[in-house]
Amino acid sequence: MLYIEIQYLDINLSNKHILILSKWYPSHNYTSAGIFVKRHALAVSPHTNLSILYAEADEQVRWNIKKEWTNEDGLDTLRYYFPKRITGVSFLDKFLKLLLYFYCISKGYAFLEKRKGKFDLVHVTVLLRTGVFAYFNHWFRNVPYVITEHWTGYLELTQDYKKSFYRKWLTPWVIKRAKVIAPASDDLGKAMQNLGLTGRYLTIHNVVDTDFFKPQTHPSKKTILRILTVAMLLDKHKNISGILRVLKRIKDQGHTFQYEILGKGADARMLADYATELGLEHEVRFLGLQPARTVAEKMQSADFLLLFSNYENLPCVIVEALASGIPVVATDVGGISEMIRHDGLGTMVPAGNEDALEKAVLSVLERMDTFDTNEIRTFAVGHFSKKYIGERIRKLYEMALEE
Repeated sequence: MLYIEIQYLDINLSNKHILILSKWYPSHNYTSAGIFVKRHALAVSPHTNLSILYAEADEQVRWNIKKEWTNEDGLDTLRYYFPKRITGVSFLDKFLKLLLYFYCISKGYAFLEKRKGKFDLVHVTVLLRTGVFAYFNHWFRNVPYVITEHWTGYLELTQDYKKSFYRKWLTPWVIKRAKVIAPASDDLGKAMQNLGLTGRYLTIHNVVDTDFFKPQTHPSKKTILRILTVAMLLDKHKNISGILRVLKRIKDQGHTFQYEILGKGADARMLADYATELGLEHEVRFLGLQPARTVAEKMQSADFLLLFSNYENLPCVIVEALASGIPVVATDVGGISEMIRHDGLGTMVPAGNEDALEKAVLSVLERMDTFDTNEIRTFAVGHFSKKYIGERIRKLYEMALEE
């Protein structure tokens, strides 16, 4: 396993033009998709001159391509929306959409260079088409690139990487040419290297806005235990049904609580019906997808965050909970152990083990008074704040440009 140490170099990034090219990014269709990419950009933006480029297939776009050039929170952002349905023939549309994607990215690249000057570095976020563009761009324009990766498809449990011949063929070439590969967790980086994707690896965790996610200034007295989950309602991934079964057991033991679930997904109706079937209709509230302000307020009022995922990378909601000063009960999958590093921050259980989850929740209930809000928050600020992660990304750029 090749993991490199942060090198302290003396490179002035303020006059460098860096492109963030991401497969996932917030858009008018998916406002929270790739929000962690935008947070990374905001964290490093004080150090350099950034441009964001993103293209997406859109149901609302019929025959033309829509271009959207904005400045959002200080980030120069260029989005393209191209038709999602072109011929009505699935395999043909898939190919045509890929061509439209590369056309949009090529046009956007030229537009940004004309407006802001030549690029010195491309920061690819989430492979594969983004990396293919950066690979050929490096050959033709000699612009180096780095990669940050968040996709869970490399993990052994999902096996998604192995299911695509083209991905298995192209990814090693893209990875090999990258100056540095920055997975969102050590666990993801190891999984990628175990698949033969060798290179210079440097973990860069997700970032949290510690000014936005913070403990209550004047906490109100709580009359009932409040448990919170923030997740996509896809049960194969998040195993919300397992949480509901465990909470049914805990209710039957005489404990009272309120469990709130923020998020939407294909299994929302099924899970709501299942909660009613278990007799938890008075304890469980499905609140749907909520704006960030509401999520922050729910974090502040909750006693702890609860996740029972079958697989994960590095969930943003965990660092948000820690920044809010509340402990976390979660499964020991992906990079979660890189966030819950000791008992003062919460506890972890094996994926799918409902007996272990029951014991963990009951244990947390017994020691709720022992958790130190300030200690939890201090850990989050020291490891996941914009200042800390921004500095780490700055070093990543310096290392890529050192030659």
